[in-house]
Amino acid sequence: MLLETIPDGYAGEVLVMEWLATLMERSGPAGAFRAVDYYENVGWISPTVEQRLVDVIGGPALDVFVDPTQPREPTAEEHAVSHEYLRVMARMNEI
Repeated sequence: MLLETIPDGYAGEVLVMEWLATLMERSGPAGAFRAVDYYENVGWISPTVEQRLVDVIGGPALDVFVDPTQPREPTAEEHAVSHEYLRVMARMNEI
């Protein structure tokens, strides 16, 4: 498993917000939800991390009219960017 927990502290939270903002900008909230589910299914993130990310994506600013059946799937390049964010967070946990 690449990322078991989100790094504690301000830097970890900022990195999560930056990554998810990038993911949602490219794929929309529905695509971000599906990507996070995919990352948990392939073992990149733990179920605990998945739940925290879902909570952040579905926060108070989420448009209630988002159609979860019409996400724009992230591209391979976007998945690679996500993987790099996860690697950085995993390294932060090692410090």
